[in-house]
Amino acid sequence: MLTRVIGGVFAILLWGDLAFAQAQRVSLYNWPDYFPQSVIDIFEQQTSIKVDIFDYASDEEKDAVLYATQAKSHDIFVTSQFRLPNYIASDWLAQVPKDKLPNLKHVDPKWLDTENANYCVPYLWGTLGILYRKDRVKTPPTSWNDFFQPDETLKSSIGMIKDSRDVIGMALLSLGFTLNETRMYAFRQVERRLAEFDEYVADFQILELSEKSQIIQGNWAMSMAYNGDAQVLQSLNDQLKFVLPKEGTAIWMDCFAVNHEAAKKPIVWEFLNYIHQPKVAAKIADSLKFATTNKSAEQFLSASFKRNPVIYPSQAIMNRSTVYKSLPTNARLQLQRLYSNLMYRVQRNQQSKM
Repeated sequence: MLTRVIGGVFAILLWGDLAFAQAQRVSLYNWPDYFPQSVIDIFEQQTSIKVDIFDYASDEEKDAVLYATQAKSHDIFVTSQFRLPNYIASDWLAQVPKDKLPNLKHVDPKWLDTENANYCVPYLWGTLGILYRKDRVKTPPTSWNDFFQPDETLKSSIGMIKDSRDVIGMALLSLGFTLNETRMYAFRQVERRLAEFDEYVADFQILELSEKSQIIQGNWAMSMAYNGDAQVLQSLNDQLKFVLPKEGTAIWMDCFAVNHEAAKKPIVWEFLNYIHQPKVAAKIADSLKFATTNKSAEQFLSASFKRNPVIYPSQAIMNRSTVYKSLPTNARLQLQRLYSNLMYRVQRNQQSKM
């Protein structure tokens, strides 16, 4: 009997230790290479909290996982701010407790005064442009119209972002529409444009930020690219040039969202508060080459970083650019249909060449 009691007490104590150990882990669902490991390492050393990072390859992949698990698969996930309404409507997210995140005082107010800001811890912001090889592209592109009507020599050599909103949004801009368009007339115009474009597409994927990248290897001549990713790749190859098209582009803001159950864990808020320490936010921005939403962090960034027109576009570009907004259901379905059809045709073209 004594042995059983002692064993039972030991089991309870052991279970308590395991539960505590489990509670000291935070899982983050994120784009690949979109959080500096050096920042994670310092946080783990300072707090003994382990951060487990899991990657997704596209917003569609992320959403599939979230819908399958009711967003309970991870404590925190990074998402485009305009996608929040769908998650809020599904009642997955916890509101951001400002009292537990005092470092939000460092965030530029314009990023806190946005749609559904109560469910968003701002992260980074940026733009989408065209990255191309100077040795492969005869006429340098200056517009989205150039991108979607390329030279015949570029067939099967253009890379596309693996994101329906970005692909269709930029096609809309190339035709003179807004990227938040909802009219069927505009979608029919896009459909015609993409029907003439599919043979130029090499693949849909995130740009790998290494020497193995398709555009560095020369397999791609041109690609859609987020501005920070373009800078990382340009540092690896001097044949690459990045341009923000003259029609303007998308201005996006990514944020951290927290699921309801994870909100019960104080360490989740501790982690999110940590990344908005100004020096930490500056380190993240400098590492990833994207603009930070943390206004106080700018004092810790170099003058060359703050003057970089790829990171901080000119006011003229900003005036011509647009922030993504959430779309009504019918427009989202049409957008997804156009994107899926384009992907299908590209895959069919690839198979026919095998």
